[in-house]
Amino acid sequence: MNSFKLKLILIDGQEIDKEVVSLTCKTKLGELTILPNHQSFIGIIEPGEIIIDNGQKKEKIFINQQSILEFNNNQAKLLYLF
Repeated sequence: MNSFKLKLILIDGQEIDKEVVSLTCKTKLGELTILPNHQSFIGIIEPGEIIIDNGQKKEKIFINQQSILEFNNNQAKLLYLF
């Protein structure tokens, strides 16, 4: 199963690393799903639910304000501003 690395970077500097098969979130233009080998992306994620799928279960986290998502070289970094 193809996957990519997801790094959640919290505002206090704490980092959480996960291996995932998809990441779904909302942007101003609508819903965005990142899959392995996705085209490079950097953008602002809107407040709301983020769905992280590791291939066995889906985890939902809630962000209460805008955050920044970068995807490049099969690695996603989410600066989680809470």
